Amino acid sequence: GKMQKRLVLCVPLLAVGAFVGHLDYSIVWRYFSWTNQTLAMIVLWAASMFLFYEKKNYWITAVPATFMTAVSITYFMLGNECLGQFLNKDGYNTALAYPVGILFAALFLGIFLYSIKKRDVKPQYETLGK
Repeated sequence: GKMQKRLVLCVPLLAVGAFVGHLDYSIVWRYFSWTNQTLAMIVLWAASMFLFYEKKNYWITAVPATFMTAVSITYFMLGNECLGQFLNKDGYNTALAYPVGILFAALFLGIFLYSIKKRDVKPQYETLGK
């Protein structure tokens, strides 16, 4: 029972590890770096919302989250592992990728600010006599 459950979990992970072990590590490293930056972006946005709910200074994580959003989206557009293989036929097209990264960063910041404004619940004061 327990051993079978462990094998069901471990065998696919070992198979993926064996496959990745035979790849060129420069490719694996590029995927790892992009996913690591994207994970950092997601965690920073989540931390910003947590700090808002805790009534703490959420800007300390919202500013880096905005920057990481621009970095992640820009790399997604430029990297040959992502959209870069389709968009960059004549080399890296930074004229498109940088504005799109900045646009997404502004969009995510706008969504965050809209969300906290919508959730900013003021205390309800009861009127006397009602």
